[in-house]
Amino acid sequence: LAKAQFYQRNFMAARSSFSFASNIATDPDLVTEAEIWMTRIQTEEGNLSEANRLMQELSDPESLSRPLMAMYYSTQADIALRQKRYGDAVVPLTRAIENAGSNDTRVRLTYLLAQVCKAAGDNERSTLYFTKVLKMNPPYDLEFNAGINLAGVADISHGDADDLMKSLRKMLRDSKNKEYLDQIYFALGELEQRMGNTEEALKLWSQAAASSTVNTRQRARSYLALAGHYYSQPDYMNAWI
Repeated sequence: LAKAQFYQRNFMAARSSFSFASNIATDPDLVTEAEIWMTRIQTEEGNLSEANRLMQELSDPESLSRPLMAMYYSTQADIALRQKRYGDAVVPLTRAIENAGSNDTRVRLTYLLAQVCKAAGDNERSTLYFTKVLKMNPPYDLEFNAGINLAGVADISHGDADDLMKSLRKMLRDSKNKEYLDQIYFALGELEQRMGNTEEALKLWSQAAASSTVNTRQRARSYLALAGHYYSQPDYMNAWI
């Protein structure tokens, strides 16, 4: 009941239900789980200091069962991410992955870890985890996005650029990706720019902008990349247009 109320975002009722469950439970694991859910309520309500305080009051996470360890560490990572403390989220995410019960959860947490490393500026580890996602038989949305993200973080000095380029060009020809051509063109442009091929990057970003029919966010990213280049020249007329 408490979980259902949580997912309905009826946090007042969920707090009451979790508190009641914790008070009547004789199973210590159930009590700990209810306390973690109470922490998640504070997180969802934006009370991150209180969420941190509640986490510190919980039992030593290493003494918990594996499912509870996964829950504890994923909650800890969530609090850090909401505060944009990307570096602080890496260790708890790694521990959550190690203790996750299902392959689907491990895949999604690994993809999140790759994104976190990218946000923290650690392209080497980001490349490692995006590549790991591709080897975990992920759902197609994660496979696609991991491949796209690699274009922005992989070390092109080690000869990875050619393989990435081939992979992205193959994505362009795949009928499954006809709605995502804008993202693929943008990733190709990003890769070309990193290789020093500025003119080719500009062409690809223009193609990305032209291919965006529904994804206005991606269209904005493409135009921003074009504008940023022209502004740096400086070519203010083209940057303005």
